[in-house]
Amino acid sequence: MPKLERNLEETEENLAVERRFKSFALRNLSYREALKAVGRDTLIVLSAVALLLGFRRLYRVLFKGESFKSAVRDYVKRDLKEALEEASKTLFAGALYIFLRKGGIRILRSISLLKVILFVEVLSAVLKNFLSLKRGEIDGKTFLRITVAHTLLTAISLYGTSLGAMVGYHLAKELKSSPLVWSILFGFLFGIPSEWLGRKLLKLWRLI
Repeated sequence: MPKLERNLEETEENLAVERRFKSFALRNLSYREALKAVGRDTLIVLSAVALLLGFRRLYRVLFKGESFKSAVRDYVKRDLKEALEEASKTLFAGALYIFLRKGGIRILRSISLLKVILFVEVLSAVLKNFLSLKRGEIDGKTFLRITVAHTLLTAISLYGTSLGAMVGYHLAKELKSSPLVWSILFGFLFGIPSEWLGRKLLKLWRLI
């Protein structure tokens, strides 16, 4: 009897995991159920990125001589903001993907999650420049220069981001976990060094 109960529990767990993964692959789930999964994934990404950036700050304090006070200040002002940005991308990408897959726009019903994530990454970069222009932080001439530079930077960093997202997506399949979470997290991790490389190249070319 205990063995039967254990088998039933394992079967229920497997079905739950399978259902979670399929929430990003099937059209027959309700919007409520699918969006609840996106909400959970958003919280996971927010927590994971905040934790990773926290470890990075701690490393700088312990091994780079950064003061604890300035590390805490920068973590609150910059890193948590970055974590919120990644979480908002997760929420938007997940909601958009569910909308499209359930027939929101007929010709895009078969679009892949990776393409949606990359679209959200590009859109996020464009909006940042536009908001800087609207706030008067840059003028039109600077906006054009930055837009060209940022386009090149986006192209370079997106290579790393897309590579990371692809790795995360296929890893999620193997682990039968959420492809949205793994794609966003690995895209974030791979995007950091590729953006650093892109900035180095743009400085070398005197574009930034």
